[in-house]
Amino acid sequence: MDFPPHWRDPQPLRAYLLNFYVAPEARGRGLARDLLQRAVEEARQHGVRVISLHASNAGRPIYEQYGFEATTEMMLL
Repeated sequence: MDFPPHWRDPQPLRAYLLNFYVAPEARGRGLARDLLQRAVEEARQHGVRVISLHASNAGRPIYEQYGFEATTEMMLL
């Protein structure tokens, strides 16, 4: 996605991870972690330095273990 430059990253290219989901009966096998790792690697291969997402309470621990940090992003719907 194209974004305006930001003080943390002047590059206008960002990645947004959307709709990561593992069915309950398939959880606990490392599928989410593997999928996340592949997505991040793909973004990095394209020169993306900033990757963002909105995490559910259930998914938050996986992202935090991978190094994602919570931000103060807000949204008006």
